[in-house]
Amino acid sequence: MKNIKSLLLTLVLGCILTGCTHVFPTKPKAETEYEPKSLVGYMSIEEDKIYWDEVELVTSAEEARIAELDLTIEDDLPNGYYIYNPIVEVVVFHLTEDTVYTFTDVDLHFVKEAEGNRIYETTKQEEFLEASSYEDKPLADQGIPYFIKAHNKKVISITEELIYTQ
Repeated sequence: MKNIKSLLLTLVLGCILTGCTHVFPTKPKAETEYEPKSLVGYMSIEEDKIYWDEVELVTSAEEARIAELDLTIEDDLPNGYYIYNPIVEVVVFHLTEDTVYTFTDVDLHFVKEAEGNRIYETTKQEEFLEASSYEDKPLADQGIPYFIKAHNKKVISITEELIYTQ
């Protein structure tokens, strides 16, 4: 009996001293809770939301993928890439005041050096809408893929790459 009391006292004291923590296996958190995701897709902007349809960019360097999709470089990748989008799946992301918009300011709206690469970065959505190649039309009619980084459905950045605007 004395041994049982000693054992119980040791367990109680041990629990008190360790903060009564109990180690249970936990389920891993969703990937988006840890780090931002980089995505490629079509988007349509409505105020502080983007409607997003993820696509796959297949480049001419991806010979196995080109063969798998039964594409030819001459017919399907004349510009060096193919936008593969077999299923439209719309996801809504939220834009914030901190969302960074990066694009090539072709017409020098904000960039003053005509000789440089004309890459412009801003957190002002209106500047992106004014000077990028983005067109205000329904998602189904979009033709330029954009690159976003998002975390927990909030957009960290949107990048437009000049090669895909032509």
